[in-house]
Amino acid sequence: MEPNGESVVAGRAAPNTTVELLVDGRPVARTSADAEGQFALVPPPLPRGNSEVSLRATGPDGRAITSGQSVAVAVSGTAKPLVALTAPDAPTVVLSRPEAGVPRRAPPRRPEACAS
Repeated sequence: MEPNGESVVAGRAAPNTTVELLVDGRPVARTSADAEGQFALVPPPLPRGNSEVSLRATGPDGRAITSGQSVAVAVSGTAKPLVALTAPDAPTVVLSRPEAGVPRRAPPRRPEACAS
């Protein structure tokens, strides 16, 4: 996940299914899993702020399955986003967090030469 909300999503689903990326429950991108179940997509950038991202796979029979896991993402637009994997009855796992600002120190001052 990039600071501006851009991402690439790839994974595995049942072979020959339609895979949708959901942001806050709404589909924003769609692709098809191949015969081995592999898929990849480049969704539109997430908006600034907090979003919940999940996947839904729909088989040829029309039956849809939404992932039990979701990803909470906080996009600021300037810093590395906070990304956490959530699932019912499981602890949240932080996958990415903004790097803490490290205070920059001024270079040490050199003593000035004394005039005699």
